[in-house]
Amino acid sequence: MARNRLLSILSLLAMLVASAPALAATTGTVTVLFKNNGVGKFGPSNQVTVFADADYNSYDKLVYGPTTLAGPGQTFTVQFSGLYVWSGFQGIYRFEVRYPDTTATTTTVITGLKFPSAGNWYVSTLGVTSTNPGAAYALPITNLAPPAPTLTYCYPDYPDPTTMLYTAWSLPSRPSDFDRIELERAAAGSTSWMVIKSYPYWGASYNSDTGRPPGSTYQYRVALYDRYGASAYSNVKQCSTQSGDADGDGYISAAYNGNDCNDSDASIHPGATETPGDGIDQDCDGVDLPASVDTDGDGINDDVDNCPSVPNADQADSNQDGVGDACS
Repeated sequence: MARNRLLSILSLLAMLVASAPALAATTGTVTVLFKNNGVGKFGPSNQVTVFADADYNSYDKLVYGPTTLAGPGQTFTVQFSGLYVWSGFQGIYRFEVRYPDTTATTTTVITGLKFPSAGNWYVSTLGVTSTNPGAAYALPITNLAPPAPTLTYCYPDYPDPTTMLYTAWSLPSRPSDFDRIELERAAAGSTSWMVIKSYPYWGASYNSDTGRPPGSTYQYRVALYDRYGASAYSNVKQCSTQSGDADGDGYISAAYNGNDCNDSDASIHPGATETPGDGIDQDCDGVDLPASVDTDGDGINDDVDNCPSVPNADQADSNQDGVGDACS
């Protein structure tokens, strides 16, 4: 009785083993070749997610790469292990990549892949090969440059237009791979740009550049960077601080360390002709000349007339005592 029961159990186990599906075979290392066909650099901190997407979900896998920087035109690889061998009815793969770009997308780079047996394989534009086909057959992935901002204004700024320049810009719709905005300045005619402001967050749209010398000219531009270091530049605008010579008489206002005592009137400046007695210091020497007085009407002002009470247009002074003959 016990022997019959044991035989029955063994028979049942044999049936279960016979009916269990065989485990699917898997590959060794699968190396996928990629080429950076765009702008910016992929690297350890800005990796690409690579999906090995099978027709049977449990066969799916993903990896990340590259582990070193790959700039424009450079190649890199990622490696899978344990992908499933084509069984005759399951195990067809397509490879997809995902990384933040100007829009968030997943891109299929190659489809219809079948790994014919266990072992090591390479995936490239040639499909599945047992030997490395080389960089010429790497699968291209393309990071796009971010959209360019627009620099809209550049002019002397309040409250001191002689030392401040205002710039303002408009921004495109925020790309998914946005990193930062940078405002750059260069001297007029120069190609040596300097970053004067960096904005890590979205929303900055203007700047007041202080401490510029009066009468100086600069050019400005705005750069928008993505997370891979790719950039797009705005148009360039040029503007100048006011010179401190508002009236255009060639003399800088005293307010800007010049010697023009009235920068709103071009007739007032050092060396200008003084009009006596008008209450205005035309020549900026700090005083107004007294008004002209000619008591005797001889055409000689009293302050220089040697005989101010008696007409003596000839100013004769025979004895040279400083008193005119007419007053002797």
